[in-house]
Amino acid sequence: EDESKKLLYNSLTNALALIENDKYDKFIRYVENGEDIDDNNLINDLIKGGYIINDDFDELDFLRLRLYQSRFSSKYLSLTIAPTLKCNFQCIYCYEEGAEKAESMSDEIQQKIVDFVEDKTNHITDLYVTWYGGEPLLRFDIVQHLSKKLIEICERKGVNYSASIITNGYLLNPDYVSKFEELKIHTIQITLDGPKEEHDRRRPLVGGAPTFDTIISNICKVKEKLPCVISLRLNIDKSNVDKIDSIIAILKENELQKHVLPYIAMTESYSNCFSSEQCFQSEAFSEIEFNFKKRYDNKANRYILNSYPQSKANFCGADSVNSYVINADGKLYKCWCDIGIDELSIGELPKVNDQSSLYYQYMLYDATNDQDCKECKYLPICMGGCPHRRLHRSFNRCTNMRYQLQNYINLVASQLANNT
Repeated sequence: EDESKKLLYNSLTNALALIENDKYDKFIRYVENGEDIDDNNLINDLIKGGYIINDDFDELDFLRLRLYQSRFSSKYLSLTIAPTLKCNFQCIYCYEEGAEKAESMSDEIQQKIVDFVEDKTNHITDLYVTWYGGEPLLRFDIVQHLSKKLIEICERKGVNYSASIITNGYLLNPDYVSKFEELKIHTIQITLDGPKEEHDRRRPLVGGAPTFDTIISNICKVKEKLPCVISLRLNIDKSNVDKIDSIIAILKENELQKHVLPYIAMTESYSNCFSSEQCFQSEAFSEIEFNFKKRYDNKANRYILNSYPQSKANFCGADSVNSYVINADGKLYKCWCDIGIDELSIGELPKVNDQSSLYYQYMLYDATNDQDCKECKYLPICMGGCPHRRLHRSFNRCTNMRYQLQNYINLVASQLANNT
C-alpha cells in the first residue's frame, strides 16, 4: 500500500524485509550491474536476510545437507498407529475402501510395538504418536493400553512423549476425553464436511444413518474437558465448497469458537476411490484456502500469521527415516494413504523390508537434483512437495504456497506493520 517501499521475501532464510525504493534500486543495480552499494547498514541487512550471499555459497548444497540431516536424523521417532482399520463410518471418498482390514490389533502385535519402541528409545530424544484408523475410538482400550506402556518406557529413559488422535468424533465422550491428559493426547482432529445435510451425505454411518448431530453434540459435551483446541477439518471439493461458511455459523450457535479451530483440506481421489473430476487442483484450492483464512482471521486464530511460509528440510514423515505407519496387523508403511494396501507395505514389525523398492523411492528422492525443482524459487518451502502425490499421482505435488505466496506475504506484512 505504501508505494515508497517494497517487500522482499527470501524462501531460503524465510526473511521478510521492508525496504525503501531508493535502497531497493541500489540493491538491484548491484545485482544486475555490479554497482557498489555505498551503505554499510544496507549491506549488512541484505547479508543478514540472505539477499546477498558469498560467491562460493551453493544454496542447493545447503538445502541438500539440511535435507539429509533432517531425513536421517535419529533424534526422534514418529509412529502413526492404527489399533484397527475398522470404521463405523462409510465416507464417500475413503481411500481405505479396498484395504485389508484386520479386525483389531492383537496382543502379539501390541507387544511388538512395545518391543520396537523399547529398542528405538535407546537412541532418541522424542517420541510422537498419532492414533489413527479406521476409527481409533472403536478400540480405545488398545489406545489406553499401548499409551501407558509407551509413556512408561519414555519416562524410564528420559524421552519426551506426546500424542495426537484423528477421530471422526462420533464416539467421543467425556469419559474418553478425561483420560486424554493422562495419555498425553494433546492434539485432536475431527472432520465435518459442511452443514448437517451435506455432512450426512458425505460421512454417514455404515448403513447410511446420519452423524452430524451426534458429532456436534459430542463436542459440546466435552468442550470444557478438552486438553486442547480441536482441529476441525473441512474436506472440500466442487460439490460442497459453497457450504463451508455455514460451519462457522453452526460453531457460533453452539458456542464452540474457543474450542474448535476449523481449516479446509482438499478432497483427493486416492486409488480412484472418488471422482477426480469433483476434486480441485492445487492452484484452485490454494485460492479457496487463502480466502477462507482471510475471511475468518482474527487475533485468536491468527490464520494469516500462522500461514507464513516455513522452510522445509524434508517434506513430512513419509520421507523421514524414523517415521512409520503401523497397521493393526503389524505391517509397516511410509504414508497413511498407503495403509492396509499390502503391495504398498515397506515391511513388518520389527523391521523394514530391505528389498522394498517403494521404501527407497520414498527415502532417496532429492528435490535438489530434480530438474523441475532445483531451479524453482519455491524449493526451500516445498522440497519436492508431497511424496505420496509424487509417487502415485505426479500432478498436484507442489506446495499450495507457490500459488498464493504474494498474497500471504502482503497480509502478513500488513499485520506486522499494524502491530508495531
